[in-house]
Amino acid sequence: MWTSHGWPAALAGTTLVAMTDDLLDCVPPLAVGVPVVGVVMTFATAVYHGPRQLWDFTCNPPLIWIGSSAEGAGQTVVTWAAGDDADELLAMPEQMRFDRALASVRTITGNCGAMYTAAETRMWTDR
Repeated sequence: MWTSHGWPAALAGTTLVAMTDDLLDCVPPLAVGVPVVGVVMTFATAVYHGPRQLWDFTCNPPLIWIGSSAEGAGQTVVTWAAGDDADELLAMPEQMRFDRALASVRTITGNCGAMYTAAETRMWTDR
């Protein structure tokens, strides 16, 4: 069983919505040929308490989703980008992409001390 963002449901003791792999395969890309990339990050403590979707288009990735309730041991945050922003992220080495995603989380949430414990790149595209 996987969470709604691809992490095992028991990870970090967070409360997450469980989805099957079949449901994950049904998530369509924004448009045919448009790259969409996400960086899923797990934090040992809550990063943000507030609306589940936040954005700042001066950042890349510009969008974040709070993927867990922040109840329990940690919080999952999904950063994502599409189009040229996604291409830019995908051209980076993985650690640089994670660093960029963390910088977005810190900027968008205002939590300058946030530090992830695990990260993974997810592709939501038909490329």
